[in-house]
Amino acid sequence: MARATGGLACQVNGYATGEFPAPLHFFLRAGYITGATMQEIFVTNSFDNACSRRHDEKFDVRRAVPKRFSEQVAVDMALQAALDGNGSTSVRAIAINLNLEPASVWRRNPTLASAVSRRHAAFAAAAAAKRRSEFETAVHAVVVDCAQRGERPTAGQFKQALADPACFLNDWKRAAIRSAMAKAGW
Repeated sequence: MARATGGLACQVNGYATGEFPAPLHFFLRAGYITGATMQEIFVTNSFDNACSRRHDEKFDVRRAVPKRFSEQVAVDMALQAALDGNGSTSVRAIAINLNLEPASVWRRNPTLASAVSRRHAAFAAAAAAKRRSEFETAVHAVVVDCAQRGERPTAGQFKQALADPACFLNDWKRAAIRSAMAKAGW
């Protein structure tokens, strides 16, 4: 019966002795092979011998897959998907999505993890350069606007015009503001 349903003898023996619960697919396959109905299997446990038995169907043996192998496949697929993407996904984000530690992702596939890390670093650098360029353009616009009116921009004007109340807390933002002010002659 075990081979006919695609299971191993030890699995079916475990189901029969009650060591562990039998999955539903086992009962469905057993019913298909023996011709027994689900009512006969689950409710009455009295089987009609007049049912036709099917000998033509053979189910493949179903073996359990260790969790580490399924996790390895999931890690590999997630890393490959990140490589195929635009680079916005980091190794840490992949680890969080898979409920793993980042070190586990690095251990499972260091070559793909390093490729994802390099790609994400390039993406983050490009995004930072774009934000910096946009900030410098906005600062230049504020300085030009104030220069046209003939007044020197104040810290409050910068904060309001840039919609950034903390624009003087960041070193590179302060440097960009000073540079724009120096170009305007202030």
